[in-house]
Amino acid sequence: MNEIELHHKFRKIGEAKDRYIYLSGGRGSGKSFAVALFVAHLSYHPGHKILFTRYTITSASKSIIPEFVEKLKICEIENDFHITKDAIINKASGTEILFSGIKTSSGNQTANLKSLQGITTWVYEEFEEHPNEESFDTIDLSIRKQGIQNRVILISNALHKGSWQYERFFKQGENTTHIHTTYEDNKKNLNDQFLRMAEFTKETNLAKYSRNFLGEHYEDDDEALWTWDIIKRGTVEQYDRIVVAIDPAVTSNKNSDLTGIVVVGKAGNKGYVLEDKSGTYSPNEWANVALSLYRKWKADRVVGEVNNGGDMIEAIIRQADNSVSYKAVRATRGKAVRAEPIVSLYEQGLIYHTTNFPELELQMTTWNPTHKESPDRIDALVWGFTELMLKHNTGWVI
Repeated sequence: MNEIELHHKFRKIGEAKDRYIYLSGGRGSGKSFAVALFVAHLSYHPGHKILFTRYTITSASKSIIPEFVEKLKICEIENDFHITKDAIINKASGTEILFSGIKTSSGNQTANLKSLQGITTWVYEEFEEHPNEESFDTIDLSIRKQGIQNRVILISNALHKGSWQYERFFKQGENTTHIHTTYEDNKKNLNDQFLRMAEFTKETNLAKYSRNFLGEHYEDDDEALWTWDIIKRGTVEQYDRIVVAIDPAVTSNKNSDLTGIVVVGKAGNKGYVLEDKSGTYSPNEWANVALSLYRKWKADRVVGEVNNGGDMIEAIIRQADNSVSYKAVRATRGKAVRAEPIVSLYEQGLIYHTTNFPELELQMTTWNPTHKESPDRIDALVWGFTELMLKHNTGWVI
């Protein structure tokens, strides 16, 4: 096996005697790689059966498994494993590493995962996305093989201090070993572009740097429009209308700011956030993402903000699929003024998030309207719910 030099903090993964091992920290900190390496080492020992999950996965064979295999290749041990569409098996020991999403295209898998027999180690990446403690406990309590150490390894970025994860694993913290790392601990494995991005963020937005790069847990900003306590969780079986909302970046290249892409639905007089696919995309890329979501959710309409992109959004969407129902919206008032009616709907308990949306919720509870930073995810959210839930679109020209 190639020797991979990781920070000494990660030794605690194998040394810990607690049931829960919680790895927190910012982006680029090496925590996911360290856990994958530990799991690979553990698989050489007979008697283990390892469950590797994320909350949302469409296809393990197209996402989480290739990522894990890439780490095996870096270590030059991939030939020691047999790889299937949903598992990786160590040829020498027979130890299985099973991969699954908890929420998949075929439905919620909590009951199926609970019924798995003989699991000794549960690894949960992007744990900040898990919506509630009850469903976590359902799987957690099934990890109970006798005569061998059972582990639950949790990996997340920064948490809101109002989240159940923070309350249980940090404020209470019983039977939990904590490992916190940042990109500073992993600089030798990062490229210059990432390091420049971190330094630029540090100079221009210290709060964002603290959350995203240092992984520091956060609270509501006193000036933010949303507070954690008005973000409710819930879902329904069927939606009356669904909209894919796009807030494009000002520039049109891969180095642009984020393009906000949020899917929202309405059932009766209540609204629901269904998916957040915001990211740094070229125009063709965000068009493909939006159209994929339009088809996935059988949406009624794509809504796009045209202030920055003019007719570009519709032209790109139409070029890709001329049958899509598209509506252009143009803002005539400030972002905070446009957002306030949507905040009011949250305050009235009329909008629910169908799961945790960490990046969106972080922006909602920390974006200060007096700052110049553009809240791309919030903008898309506001476009979508204004289309679905406001009869009088004050501040909008359609």
